This record gives sequence, structure tokens and C-alpha cells, in this order.
Amino acid sequence: MSSPPLASLITQEIREKGPISFARFMEIALYEPDCGYYANGAKRVGKDGDFYTSVSLGAGLGAVLACAFEDMWQRMDRPNDFVIVEQGANDGSLAADVLASASSEFLESLRYRIVEPISGLRDLQHKRLE
Repeated sequence: MSSPPLASLITQEIREKGPISFARFMEIALYEPDCGYYANGAKRVGKDGDFYTSVSLGAGLGAVLACAFEDMWQRMDRPNDFVIVEQGANDGSLAADVLASASSEFLESLRYRIVEPISGLRDLQHKRLE
């Protein structure tokens, strides 16, 4: 059985629980499985999507960021555990571009973490970054 339309879900939650915060409204609107904007499986980013991001246009942003991150790492005296955290990484393209552009010495210390609330996108990221 498919989920009710998004507006019905929001209305139902308000009826059952009373007023909801804007944060909760956005959580439902964006991430509700099957009907949330980012969670419904529709292609959102790129030529066939609703919008472009710098990542959609090619590997250039990842290469520039890799240089900046490596410079930070060097200025911090090359710590053994340098962590980058990316929120909402879509299909993992930016992470792949950063990792592909980083030097092997930097990669040894780099820990790239993605925070992703959508399980389908986590699967895409995992496949891309294997």
C-alpha cells in the first residue's frame, strides 16, 4: 500500500499530536519515505532533475576542495586522523571527486564521513565509494 500524499501525512500528524515545529514539518516534507522531496526516489539534481549544484557540473569542485582540505591538513601538522563530514551527499559524487583528487599521503590520514538520512541514497553512496 502506498503512503498517503504528503499533505495528508502532515495534516494527520497535526490532528493526532497537535501543532508541530517547522523543523518537524521540514523533516516530513523532505525525508518521509516514499513521498518526501528527497526520499521519494525522483532524480532531483542534475540535467534531469529540479536543480544543478556545483557537483553536478563535473569533478572540478571536488578537486578544488581536495586541495583546500589537504592544505588545512598540512597547516595542522598533518594529523593522523583528519575527518571531513559531508551532510546530504546525494549520490556521493563530491566525496568520490575529493577522494580521487587527494594525494596518497593525505588519503592515509583522511576519514571521510557522510551523514545521510535517506537509506536509498546511502546505498548509492556506498556503491559509488566502494
